[in-house]
Amino acid sequence: MSTISTKVLYEALEYYSHLGYEMIDVPLLVDLEVSSHTKPAGVPELYHDKGLVYTASAEQSFIQLHKEGKLPDGKYMAVTPCYRHERFVSDTHYLMFMKLELIVMGDITFANCDDVIDTVCDDARGFYLLQGHDVNRWDNNNEIDLTNRHGVELGSYGYRKMLDGTGYVYGTGCAFPRVSL
Repeated sequence: MSTISTKVLYEALEYYSHLGYEMIDVPLLVDLEVSSHTKPAGVPELYHDKGLVYTASAEQSFIQLHKEGKLPDGKYMAVTPCYRHERFVSDTHYLMFMKLELIVMGDITFANCDDVIDTVCDDARGFYLLQGHDVNRWDNNNEIDLTNRHGVELGSYGYRKMLDGTGYVYGTGCAFPRVSL
């Protein structure tokens, strides 16, 4: 059974902080509209109360904060549980796991996002290398996956838009248990 290494999480927070990412508190419950914005079709919502749903990752929390006017331009990170609707569970695919999510807000458009995606991806790659991973990069239409030598995804990086059309770059800072395997 895999565990969450608090030591690795603290190392990640310190590492990304030195790269200019600000750790912020984020909501664990978001509006249905926010959850639906990034959720694949056919995946059920995990309702809480009063129309709010649990976040599938901090990316949705960042979107909720932006919707509320509480996320100015900058580089941020947050740790939340991450929920997935997986068909199969295994040592690398859980229905719920902890994840440090990165986001960059600013004057980002599809036309100029490549450099920002590369930077966020390179930041994460540096962390994974420090953790002893061999890291492979897979590019696919403005989205990048980093995998370990066994082909297990360590993180995804790319460009998306907020509900109001504001562009942002997202990425995985570290996700458990994958980073500790």
